[in-house]
Amino acid sequence: YCKIFKKKFSKTGVSSKRISELQIYNLSGKLLKQYRYDVNGKRKLVIDNKYDNKGYCYESIADNQLFRKAQNKFSYKYDTCGRNIQTIFFGEDGSIIMFILYIYNSEEQIIEEKHYQVHSSVVPTYKYKYDKMGNEIEKLVLIQDSILDHYQQNINYDSNGNKIREICY
Repeated sequence: YCKIFKKKFSKTGVSSKRISELQIYNLSGKLLKQYRYDVNGKRKLVIDNKYDNKGYCYESIADNQLFRKAQNKFSYKYDTCGRNIQTIFFGEDGSIIMFILYIYNSEEQIIEEKHYQVHSSVVPTYKYKYDKMGNEIEKLVLIQDSILDHYQQNINYDSNGNKIREICY
């Protein structure tokens, strides 16, 4: 048994639509469950996370109704420092459909993500910048080294470092 903490933030994106999200954490601050709702309050996504005895998330199962009614499974690989270096996405039939590789800076922050899809030669890359406090402030989305999208972010965090509000512009 563990006590559950609830966190909620709204994300305002380029389209100015609001998406609400409810996040449930355990006493160790690990994200156990995540719910995402559309602008009408209808639940569109549920993610359940499972952790091993070292505290590493080894599996997430998402019931995603944003695009279609499907359940997807994710698994994670970590380096010797305990950083997530790869996320693997599985389709409904259990086959690998995509994986993401993460690159970190000396401050242990993700500075780059490369998204590889099994049936595509296009590799989207996400590059991140942080402020002096270590908060994410900018994200670039690149396709084949050309800027596809550029987000500057205003993100608010609670005293535990959990994201509680995010505005992208």
